[in-house]
Amino acid sequence: MHRESKGLNVHPTFLIFLAMQLLTGCAFLHLAPHASPLTTEMVRVPGSWFLMGSTEQDGRIGFEIGVDELPQQRRYVRAFSMDRTEVTEAQYLQFLEATGSKKYPGYWKEAGRADHFPEGYDHYPVSDIDWFDAVAYCRWAGKRLPSEAEWEKAARGTDGRLYPWGNRFEPGRANTLETSAVYQSPEGQASYEVKGWKAPVGSHPDDISPYGVYDMAGNVKEWTATGYQSYPGNTFKTVKDSGTFKIIRGGSYLTEAVFARTAARLAVLPTIGPRETDGWHSDYTYGFRCAK
Repeated sequence: MHRESKGLNVHPTFLIFLAMQLLTGCAFLHLAPHASPLTTEMVRVPGSWFLMGSTEQDGRIGFEIGVDELPQQRRYVRAFSMDRTEVTEAQYLQFLEATGSKKYPGYWKEAGRADHFPEGYDHYPVSDIDWFDAVAYCRWAGKRLPSEAEWEKAARGTDGRLYPWGNRFEPGRANTLETSAVYQSPEGQASYEVKGWKAPVGSHPDDISPYGVYDMAGNVKEWTATGYQSYPGNTFKTVKDSGTFKIIRGGSYLTEAVFARTAARLAVLPTIGPRETDGWHSDYTYGFRCAK
């Protein structure tokens, strides 16, 4: 009489299938990407022509208007998406932890802990970030830094307005030097006698562009992907035209209103360095947002 085995009676084909699944699963676990970055809403900026740069009617050249903002030009930018808000402290910490980077902003250490942002700063824009780490973050998030033209298009739209909201500066509308004193820097920063500090992203809802992008006039300045060059037709050639310098756009909590205009340009070195060390490697007013 046939007696059934008390053990598991499994067909060899199933064993092969099971082994393949286990191997596939192990490979998936090994190749799994880092945790997705905290969600940042993006806004769509349609492709179109727009006015880039300034005219001699916008202010005194060399005083209110930078010589490298001339001449104003019509530029075409293809459709793209941009982060509605600047990258936050919490998002940047997630990037550092996921990638193992030790490039902590200098003010973290001064506030008491080198590897973590000050308590309660989750929704503040991260700053003291150099160009290389801004590029690395955006790549990790599946995005990129915006070009200089994209940044200006997102900030001013197509009508050449001087500020994201229009042609007149209104104190209190953006977190610039005129109003930033109500925000206090974290403990440890008092010795610098900073006149103001950054604010949570999106906390100035009137500092908004035609496409719904926040804080493009104030809060922190923002890196772009573009190397510095003079505009075509500019007669004020500078030594920075090598492309070594990177363009930063927008105003900050230490920026006067006239320099928080949508067309204002700032050419700076991509890092202060040396990059292999921690600490201050850009500027406490330099932050960024990503595009796609």
